Amino acid sequence: MKHSLALLLIGLALSGCGAEKNEAAAPKVVASSEAEIVPEPHEDVSPVSPKHWYVMRDGSEYGYERVLSKNETDQGQAAGTLIMIKYAGQKNGKHQIYLQQKEEFDVFECNEPCDYIKTMTFYGDELIRTERLKFVPGTIAASAMMDAFNGQLEVVKVQKKSKPNIDLNIWFSEKSGIVLTPVKT
Repeated sequence: MKHSLALLLIGLALSGCGAEKNEAAAPKVVASSEAEIVPEPHEDVSPVSPKHWYVMRDGSEYGYERVLSKNETDQGQAAGTLIMIKYAGQKNGKHQIYLQQKEEFDVFECNEPCDYIKTMTFYGDELIRTERLKFVPGTIAASAMMDAFNGQLEVVKVQKKSKPNIDLNIWFSEKSGIVLTPVKT
């Protein structure tokens, strides 16, 4: 369980977001056989809504679709699973997004402009691993970061089990671990 999201972390960094292909949408950039360019950002129903890269929103989570591998399409799979991401916010020019599965957190952090995304894996409050990944347009991590940079994601509010009525901001630090602070109203 400790490293169950570690594989997802690598897949998140290398997988592209899925949608129908549109050759004119963006220049082609391919970093690996798994990475593909996200053709166009999605628009909300409202004609004045800004564009974003996520394909769905469920509360404080944003879903990014993984592009199927050739093997998956050969086996008849029609759609990729959604990778659900939360936005921790911005601090000192750095944006953080994260995935959570029980006590495991996979965190992605980047300044704008972003050349490399810092990844941190926490289990409970303990930092297990820190790595740097190339920012590759079209990957899920890069698409979610672009949404964060462009103000398309709302900061998640969390609550402690011991104090369920108090909204908190969450931030992940290599030195301090998981930091919870009261939401300023």
